[in-house]
Amino acid sequence: MSLTELPRLISKRRQATTASAHAKDRQPSEIELKLIHDARLVFGDRMREMLLQNEELDVLWDTLWQSASMGSDEARKMTFLDFQNIKSQLPPKFHRFFKASIFLKFVPDESGCIAVLQFFNYVLRKVSLMQARLDLSFYDGDNDGMLMEPELNQYVTDLIPSLKLESLNTSVYPYYICSSVRKFFFFMDPHKRGKIAIQKILLSPILTELFELREPELPEDYERTNWFSAYSALKIYGQYLSLDTNQNGLISRAEMSKFNSGTMTDVYLDRLFDERQTGKGQLDYRTFVDLVLAIENPQATEAITYQFKLLDVKGQGYLDDFTVGYLFKSVVEKMVTFGHEPVHVADVVNEVFDMANPKASDRITLDDLLKCGVGGTITTILTDCRGFWAYDNRESLEAR
Repeated sequence: MSLTELPRLISKRRQATTASAHAKDRQPSEIELKLIHDARLVFGDRMREMLLQNEELDVLWDTLWQSASMGSDEARKMTFLDFQNIKSQLPPKFHRFFKASIFLKFVPDESGCIAVLQFFNYVLRKVSLMQARLDLSFYDGDNDGMLMEPELNQYVTDLIPSLKLESLNTSVYPYYICSSVRKFFFFMDPHKRGKIAIQKILLSPILTELFELREPELPEDYERTNWFSAYSALKIYGQYLSLDTNQNGLISRAEMSKFNSGTMTDVYLDRLFDERQTGKGQLDYRTFVDLVLAIENPQATEAITYQFKLLDVKGQGYLDDFTVGYLFKSVVEKMVTFGHEPVHVADVVNEVFDMANPKASDRITLDDLLKCGVGGTITTILTDCRGFWAYDNRESLEAR
């Protein structure tokens, strides 16, 4: 048998796969990392050159307003011929916004016209998204299209000077950054992978909420409802400081019993420390922020998922009637300490099962809670005596 007739023990395909695996495992050299870094900078600069600057957006608005032939002075509209004419008046940098496919994105009126203001706002959103994509990509150290928590921390850190946070002392910045980044990860990293796709961040209302703080004049109600405002950050930070009575930077089980005016049940707090404590049997600020997010957004899928893990005291993946009764018994005990009359536990257990409408009559799964539409109400009833009181008195509260 000649050498050419010897059987091939390793195919070319396997050799290629093996080589690919070795290439994947190999760490890039310092020169390669520098080359990748420089290439990204060059690409980012070229993409930024394509962005419309404020002066160019002013030019676009003036051209749209002057050249649109339809509508009133208060609400200009343009035909497709206007659209093409405006394109011809503008430099090539603007042309990507003047494609027929973009015109067709808008619902025309009976004359086939689209609103100038609506089109201009579309361009503004596109420019803002492209700018945000470039900014976020700059922090993507391994260039995988995703940001890890330290990378998003740095992004928010660098963003702070452009946000309306005058009332926030620089000493609070680390806590502000933590609470800001945790909102992204609480809602956008449900599987706890430790990273979030940049595309997902860009499409998220959370990023829009953060960018609201770039507005020079923010209404007072926005200050109170926007998670990223100085008001909200100081509120959370103040709660944490008031709980940390020994000033060691962590919250103990005894200190946590004072949270929310002391209305959270002992069983729930025990479970919180069993599952979420971060060292020395205590909670750090990062973990505390996650809890606040779960409590303030009770009906959110992520909050219900967070709470379900704590309510599942037996770790069996569902809540049976014993578990629900055990949880609510702790609610009753807390109610009595506040001077309320005790409630019959069995009645509430039946009501909880009716609310959850579980697929299996003897157990409530996470899926049941997510589908029933009142999952957040159920988790609140079983963890906080004030939450149960509000539910039990909902009709009289609504009548006020």
